[in-house]
Amino acid sequence: MSSLLPSTAITAITASSSMAMSSTAMEVITVTYRSPLDYALYQYTTELLAYFRLQIRADIYTQARANSMQMAQSIHRKFQADRSA
Repeated sequence: MSSLLPSTAITAITASSSMAMSSTAMEVITVTYRSPLDYALYQYTTELLAYFRLQIRADIYTQARANSMQMAQSIHRKFQADRSA
């Protein structure tokens, strides 16, 4: 039993070192320090662009709905005109 313990420890060390060598990709985090004014300007710009994107989506939805309604009314008028003639 005394000879089994050191061989188990050596096997565990070898396995962990081979795992460490195989995973060479490490996450890198870059930190940029900004002045409070720069950060406030960055935050304002980010929020403004997010709001602008939401407005664009809402406008696209509104325009698509209006165009669909206009097209439906036009088809309905043509159908009514053909029916009455």
